[in-house]
Amino acid sequence: SPPTPLTLNQIENGLLRSNRPAPYHRSASLPASGPLLSSLGPYVSPSVDFRIHGLLNCGAESCPPVVALSGEEDVEDAWRAFLEDNVVDAEGGKEVRMSMIFKWYAVDFGGMRGLREMAAGRRITWAEYDWGGARG
Repeated sequence: SPPTPLTLNQIENGLLRSNRPAPYHRSASLPASGPLLSSLGPYVSPSVDFRIHGLLNCGAESCPPVVALSGEEDVEDAWRAFLEDNVVDAEGGKEVRMSMIFKWYAVDFGGMRGLREMAAGRRITWAEYDWGGARG
């Protein structure tokens, strides 16, 4: 039989995020059992690489840019670029302004505790997310 088509939500949260619920859903993107999960099992990541949040693009202005990736070095470069644009010193270094992506997917970064560690003791504020279409 032909493969079951997957939604972008199922690819992101089911396969890449180890079948964790999306921040706006209460349940996992893929069913906990059954033929779909059985057929996709080998493709479901056993753990979450939080760097995916610096690589996936939803088309909004605040999303990471679309980049070509051909290996681990490219992933690291894209992640560093995402951090430079989305974890910004503010208020003379007393606070750090983070993309809402970090708040929405905090569980992938070790929860609020992990985010506080990233902020190195500084107060965290959240940058407004621009849902407008990305330009060029």
